[in-house]
Amino acid sequence: AACLDCPGGKFSATTGASVCSGVACKIGTYSTPGATSLSTAACLDCPAGKFSATTGASICSGTCNAGTYSIMLGAFSLSAAACLDCPGGRFSATTGASTCSGTCNAGTYSTTLGAISLSTAACVDCPGGKFSATTGASTCFGVACKVGTYSTPGATSSSTAACLDCP
Repeated sequence: AACLDCPGGKFSATTGASVCSGVACKIGTYSTPGATSLSTAACLDCPAGKFSATTGASICSGTCNAGTYSIMLGAFSLSAAACLDCPGGRFSATTGASTCSGTCNAGTYSTTLGAISLSTAACVDCPGGKFSATTGASTCFGVACKVGTYSTPGATSSSTAACLDCP
């Protein structure tokens, strides 16, 4: 008969064992399969952005979708993972994200929620008179230029956003 790894949470300290000792990992947790001691069979919470709906899991195979993220540990379902849309100015191209690490560049912003790429985030230059000093902005700061004045769009500081009289 073929030998099988003990499921997550269980272990076998002897060669040729027909049963595994320990308790299978509960939903929302996982453990490396094939453990040889109680300490190596320890169950861990599924990381943020991932979940496991099965007992005895060796991986947390469920994931938040691209364009979303979660900060919940030990989730046992997609709804329990409480995946949130990436906020404006940010995106996530990968599934199972715990943060939305992609960002609009400084001098740009986006109000698009749940973006999966820089192009779907639809980042646009801050308008004349406004600026964004950081990456990942969902709004620009400052005051729009008044009629008869201008500044270059996409400013990254208040000084580069300063409005000048039209020539």
